[in-house]
Amino acid sequence: MTPGNFPFQIELLAQHHSRSQFSCGVKSLDRYLKIQAGQDVKRKVAATFVMVSKAEPDSIVGFYTLSSTAIDP
Repeated sequence: MTPGNFPFQIELLAQHHSRSQFSCGVKSLDRYLKIQAGQDVKRKVAATFVMVSKAEPDSIVGFYTLSSTAIDP
């Protein structure tokens, strides 16, 4: 599979992404994405990236968060 044919893409979390339907099976991670991630992004304490399907670009299939508080100065 070439990169152009990959059915997913990574994006910064934005308001158009549907967080309410996301479920990875770990309650604390689900809750973080649905409730806290957007607030952390607004306060600029974290950057949350989401993986979305190119066919359904608002539907999140995975995510990761980078937090400045986790990096030693």
